[in-house]
Amino acid sequence: MNDAPFNKLLSALEISRIKIVIGSFISVGLVEALSDYLIYIQVILPMLPEVQAVPVFWWLVLFSPLIAVCIVIGGLSKSVKGIVPLAISASISMHLYNQIAAILNLPGHAKSWAYEAPLKFWSIGLGLQAMFCFLLMLIGYAIVTYYVHRKVST
Repeated sequence: MNDAPFNKLLSALEISRIKIVIGSFISVGLVEALSDYLIYIQVILPMLPEVQAVPVFWWLVLFSPLIAVCIVIGGLSKSVKGIVPLAISASISMHLYNQIAAILNLPGHAKSWAYEAPLKFWSIGLGLQAMFCFLLMLIGYAIVTYYVHRKVST
């Protein structure tokens, strides 16, 4: 594939940033879908008749892959400003998955903002999701920055 026209328009740094944003979008969307299917549908859902409410620990298990991926993505960022597009792309990816899951009526998505309040889902919900992703990615960035500076100073 010939990337020559794009190389004239975008620098190598900009191309790598775009690739990281696209990678963030894809990886978070895949982790969201896989954890929903493998953990929620396959593990938690069959146990629901035995409990009155889903315990907090089960929610932590469900969201732990997503939390881990966001922290890793933040650790890959070169700056705090670079986290913003990563968090936005990740939150859009999660919202798209949840919209599709609501449309397909997947378990756990029947009472979704995507159906009941689509404007809130795509405005307030997307903003809150982006802030949550940003905070997790900022933690990853801080961890990597701390250890890199610590290693350099010793």
